[in-house]
Amino acid sequence: LVVNEHLTRSLEPVLIELERAAEDRRHQPANTAANRPHRSGLEQLAARLPQVSAFGIIDANGNIESMTAPFRQNTSLADRDYFIRVREGERRAVSSILRARPTEKLVFVLVQRLETEDQQFAGAVVASIELEYFTSLYRDMGMEAGRVVAVFRNDGKPILRMPHVDSFESTDVSARPLFTEHVPLASQGVFYAPTPAT
Repeated sequence: LVVNEHLTRSLEPVLIELERAAEDRRHQPANTAANRPHRSGLEQLAARLPQVSAFGIIDANGNIESMTAPFRQNTSLADRDYFIRVREGERRAVSSILRARPTEKLVFVLVQRLETEDQQFAGAVVASIELEYFTSLYRDMGMEAGRVVAVFRNDGKPILRMPHVDSFESTDVSARPLFTEHVPLASQGVFYAPTPAT
């Protein structure tokens, strides 16, 4: 419950700022000169929210338009599931655990759909959350040896595990009773079962 409360408090302000950035962007022309002030605003957000390692804008084709952290030119994120989901109409999405390009650091990504004033898809504004922010925090809280905390999307895809093991990145627990029976019935609650986190 402590972990759930901390995750909620950490991510809610990020989601609010993503939505605000998307609304601001809706009224801006999609060209580099006009977006300089917008990028500056994202940099200020990144400095204010320590849980965010980078904010960025992805264009409608999945290419990184701007990013508050270094990125490789011509990097495409069109194949990422979170981009596909907002491109197909979801207003907001969260990625499963992944390795950021080009740093290879473990992250998950919060995504807000961008639209034009006539509601056409215009890309996405994203916030990259490094897992180290949470793992170091919970490590400092003195989590007992042998204890495991794991967070999954509601489709059973993994987001983070403390402590991390490489095999977690390919974990899929969507067929477990928690996700087939309990999650569809309630958005929150307590369920006891053998752990899927190992």
